[in-house]
Amino acid sequence: MNELKRITIIQSIIDKKRTQKEAASALNLSERQIRNLVKCYREQGATGLKHKNKSHKPSHAFSQDFVDKIIELKLSNNYFDTNFSHFKDLLEERENISISYSALYSMLKSHNIISKKSHRD
Repeated sequence: MNELKRITIIQSIIDKKRTQKEAASALNLSERQIRNLVKCYREQGATGLKHKNKSHKPSHAFSQDFVDKIIELKLSNNYFDTNFSHFKDLLEERENISISYSALYSMLKSHNIISKKSHRD
């Protein structure tokens, strides 16, 4: 959402040009959230309206070193011809690395690595 729009609407509540109910409707938020935003805006100014986790990495995110290691292993001669599911199993068996299939899939796809197709005769 446009941050300037949010600031303008919160300021209009403080200036008594708009009700909290109208602001809640305009910002698609609850009146309780609007009250909290007004409080933060009064105490901290415009910086109080920014999302508090905006610059923080999620606690469950993989480190870049871990991602690099997985990508390096997948591209190595030992694993390059395996599909994602088999690669996941081999990581657990040989490398002692446990990772969910969906996390592995996302990681490899984001690096433009595609899974080998199984061939049936």
